[in-house]
Amino acid sequence: MLAFVPDVAWCVIVGLLVGVGGLLLGRRHKVAGGFCLLLAALFVAGTVLPDVDWGGRHTAAGVCRANLAQIQGAKQAWAAALNKAPTDIPQDTDLFGPGKYIATKPVCPAGGVYRLGAVNENPTCSITNPPHALPPRRVNRL
Repeated sequence: MLAFVPDVAWCVIVGLLVGVGGLLLGRRHKVAGGFCLLLAALFVAGTVLPDVDWGGRHTAAGVCRANLAQIQGAKQAWAAALNKAPTDIPQDTDLFGPGKYIATKPVCPAGGVYRLGAVNENPTCSITNPPHALPPRRVNRL
């Protein structure tokens, strides 16, 4: 599974442009054309390959991040339904259980402990290496 970073598309485009330039240059100068193609291949591979999940090394972190996102969604739904303030902190009994926002409390596959936090904060996991965390929240300013 590939976890693309937002700039991968631009890197691939640049790599392809360098590769096409190498093909065009290769008609006159075989060594320079081959070097450009090699450079383009290394550029694209160096951009994409570090984000490949090789045999589950980051699987627990990915599952944990998905759990944290689910918890954050439940917190936001709880706050909207009960007209809570952004600084209010829900309890486990507010979010998890039969008839609640999530039927059973998610569990970190690496054994971490979840901290819910306030509605305007992302929930956190006690595992920090590799990071089991949601990306920082962006504040929209008008």
